[in-house]
Amino acid sequence: RSEIIELIAESIRAGESCALVGVGSSGKSNIIRFLHDRADAREHYFSDSSRRLLWLMVDCNALDAYDEPSLFTAMIDSIARAAAARSDLGTLTQTLDGLYREVVSPGGGIHAFRNLRRAIETVRAAGDFQFAFVLDDCDKLVQVAPPTLLRRLRALRDEFKYKLVYITATRRELHRLRPLSPEFETFYEIIVVRSFAIGPYADADARFMLDRLASRLPTPRALDPLEARLLIQATGGHGGLLKAAFFATRAGETALDPDLIDALTHDSSVMDECRKVWESLEEEEHEGLIAAANGKPIVGEARNALMYKGLVRERTDGTHALFCPVFEAYVKEKA
Repeated sequence: RSEIIELIAESIRAGESCALVGVGSSGKSNIIRFLHDRADAREHYFSDSSRRLLWLMVDCNALDAYDEPSLFTAMIDSIARAAAARSDLGTLTQTLDGLYREVVSPGGGIHAFRNLRRAIETVRAAGDFQFAFVLDDCDKLVQVAPPTLLRRLRALRDEFKYKLVYITATRRELHRLRPLSPEFETFYEIIVVRSFAIGPYADADARFMLDRLASRLPTPRALDPLEARLLIQATGGHGGLLKAAFFATRAGETALDPDLIDALTHDSSVMDECRKVWESLEEEEHEGLIAAANGKPIVGEARNALMYKGLVRERTDGTHALFCPVFEAYVKEKA
């Protein structure tokens, strides 16, 4: 995923927020957790500034509610945990923990935004740090958040300028999640300029994923290169599909079966991954996929959206091919 990670790193180095968009099980969370968990990766992509970067994860699936107190409390907690993990910020732990405890106490939610600002100011006073808040799986948050939440996220950005950025990770494009309003627009406009699609794995990354899965088996086995190639071709390198196909073929042992595609399309776990992809798309994209599966060209906005996400490619005759035969069989069944 080096090509995507470099784009993300470039945005953060420039002090700009960005959006990651990818269908279900495309690997968005793996990318951002890679940068969160691996100090050597941050050093590679951010060089000397890596020590000043605070990579602050907020799993939106874990929020108690999609409101200001829940989100801002989670953001304070992410700052406190990042500080506690660093020797140069250890003296701030008590202050940051106190700000967190205040907002989780009965009635303390009304102080969540104020305490979030104080937490940021406390850390900023200790050094020239950059805050990168990662809002992972934030589709629902963007859809239902009260307008003031979005406005206050923008206010934080305006106050701390290039020292504070957001990275959103969603299945659907941000403008598809919510009708445009003044509050949403103020948040949306700082994200949309840098929006990156997370498509299927490149061949080398897909092979690396298969090797890693094989190494984790109770009895590890090395995949034959032909087995790996057939699994990648069948799934198009989509992360979730590739993993499901690996186990559906008994860790690749039956990948050489001439009826591989038919076997995969009758496996419930593989079809469930297809469902996740399908449900991550808009209605016009569904129509575009069905057209492509029937040998017709995709027209309108759906064409660009599906190609952007790596789900179709254009043939020389103007028609479109779906990214893998397994998903094509699923689309034909939906049609």
